[in-house]
Amino acid sequence: MNSKLYTELKTLFSQTGIAVTSSYGFGEGGWREDGYVVSCKRDRETEAEKIVLNLARKYGQGAVYKYTLKSDTVLVRHTIPAFESFDDTRVEVDMCAVEPPEDWTGNLDWPKNIWHPTLFYETGCIS
Repeated sequence: MNSKLYTELKTLFSQTGIAVTSSYGFGEGGWREDGYVVSCKRDRETEAEKIVLNLARKYGQGAVYKYTLKSDTVLVRHTIPAFESFDDTRVEVDMCAVEPPEDWTGNLDWPKNIWHPTLFYETGCIS
């Protein structure tokens, strides 16, 4: 993980009511990608997205994921390109709740008054 990016995210969002924590994506074959999650209430969504996309550009990241709840057990992952040249990566994918990965410890540095994740999600499980 990029500690400079994490520090910058925490600094930018520390006084805004927008939360940042480390996280990771995981999948079959032991695939894992470390990263960060930014969480905010809907009225701060545009502001947070703008800041995150600017940081993605600064740190050379092609796109970011944005998650929204579709229902109690379905999450939508929006891939948002950071650069116009990555515009073909723009997509929305439904994700459904699954069991946590084997190495999940259940510990998050996350303010519960904003959002506390209790489910894990994967793609390809909704027809």
